[in-house]
Amino acid sequence: MDNLKGKKKIGEELAALLAAACMTALTGTAAWAETETAGPQITVRSEAVAEARVQELPLPEDTCIRQGREYQLKSYQQIAVSLPEIVKNVQKTVLYEGVEAAAEIPEFLEEDLQDEESGRSASVRLPLQSTVKSNGRWAEGFTFPVTVWGYDAGSFVLGGETVPVAETHPFAGHEEALLELIGVDPVSYRIDSAEWSGEPETGEDGLVYRRAEASGRKYLSDVEAVYGGEAVIPAQPGIAYEAVYVLKEEETEEPQTVAEETEQPVEMTAAPVPAAAAPEEEEPEEPESAPVFLLRLRQVTTVVVGAGILLIPALYFLIRRKRRRNRD
Repeated sequence: MDNLKGKKKIGEELAALLAAACMTALTGTAAWAETETAGPQITVRSEAVAEARVQELPLPEDTCIRQGREYQLKSYQQIAVSLPEIVKNVQKTVLYEGVEAAAEIPEFLEEDLQDEESGRSASVRLPLQSTVKSNGRWAEGFTFPVTVWGYDAGSFVLGGETVPVAETHPFAGHEEALLELIGVDPVSYRIDSAEWSGEPETGEDGLVYRRAEASGRKYLSDVEAVYGGEAVIPAQPGIAYEAVYVLKEEETEEPQTVAEETEQPVEMTAAPVPAAAAPEEEEPEEPESAPVFLLRLRQVTTVVVGAGILLIPALYFLIRRKRRRNRD
């Protein structure tokens, strides 16, 4: 009985371990989800991945445990599913170096958004949220062309103002007016020199024009721009595994029933044998059906043979007695 209880306990532990292993396989990285309640047949489905990552999907396990019952894999197939959109809050910082005051920081940033968990990606457009300037400094390289009109009789017109002609630095004293004409801030730009770049020319309108070039410095800064907001990776087609499991046939063992059935012939054949001659029955250590049957068969054989040996003298005596009567 102790051995029987021990084996039953070992069997229960093995079943529990098998159930735990199956649940780990169904709920681990593959994220298998049951789509039907436990019955004669169940269907489970793996997590869905993008079509390009289908090779990363693990195949379903051969067996699984549900509510203490073991199921066998019957079939599985790939199915097409729709991967839902992914919404994420994203923030991206970009450093623009050497930016002059007149330059515009981009209002939007095109970014390749990657979702590490699913491996999906999409190109998103992030709006500008804030900017911070630093490392301000003056730099050479600020130049721009200038064309004046009304160049006649020793003067020209600059922004509605008549300016005397000068062969060297023709815009001296009018630098800020010239900067305003080109649309830049005099605080961030400076004109250090200017010179004529051509001779006077008469235009189609009959006015006399002359070209010049001004040069100076510009104020530069490094700009740290922060882009961000809610970004969306749109829904897209995907692939998943769908597996069908069927309930295994339960194998039942009835060692006690076999023992009871094999004991009946012993009771029927043991009647003619004296109680002392009957061998004592020994309980088998293991309640397995085949050894019990062989043991009972051996006991029956022993009883029959023993009874036959006891009957031989009696038969001999009866035959001899009959012969004597025939002689008389």
